[in-house]
Amino acid sequence: FMFSKPVLWQSEKLLTKMAIVGILTVNGIFMNLKLRPKLSKITGDDWLGKTKKLRDTAFSGAPFGTIATVSWYYVLFLGAVGRQPWDYKQIVGGYILLLVFGYFVTVQILKRQFTK
Repeated sequence: FMFSKPVLWQSEKLLTKMAIVGILTVNGIFMNLKLRPKLSKITGDDWLGKTKKLRDTAFSGAPFGTIATVSWYYVLFLGAVGRQPWDYKQIVGGYILLLVFGYFVTVQILKRQFTK
């Protein structure tokens, strides 16, 4: 696709979207390496009792989940809005703001879920 239309290499929006997909890939690798072992140790009793082990696992996975969720929706949003005069600084700035906001919301939700 990119080789058949070389003009696309000049699109800051498309290149930024590709970079975000790269971030998703790296995030997925880290999720698999860091979070999967912890998740495999969670039992049904941990889920029922909202144990410290479950809480710690949920909070340690919050950054990974936030990056994944925000990144996918942001890439979809960028594709849906069509051509815009945004440069990469504006696109990346919006992405970073959404990551910070998303992480804040995720932590607040987790705190509510684990308050007894």
